[in-house]
Amino acid sequence: MIIERHNMASVLIVQALQKGPCGANQIAYTDIGSSDKVSEQGLDLRNTANKILPSWLLPNLTAYALKTSSQPDAILSFT
Repeated sequence: MIIERHNMASVLIVQALQKGPCGANQIAYTDIGSSDKVSEQGLDLRNTANKILPSWLLPNLTAYALKTSSQPDAILSFT
């Protein structure tokens, strides 16, 4: 219940970010629930890594370390 509520709050934040000046293309990563639940909420995360940190973020980590490390809810990329 607590995790679901946390994920819903994160979805609302990402939705607001997508509508703002940063736009959807600036969201590089999310860990805010399953892909199915995220799409049910109307989020378009096709160009966004979900659940596994992008390898460019921490290039010295192994794929296993990237998958098992602590992960933020969302990462914005301003490049």
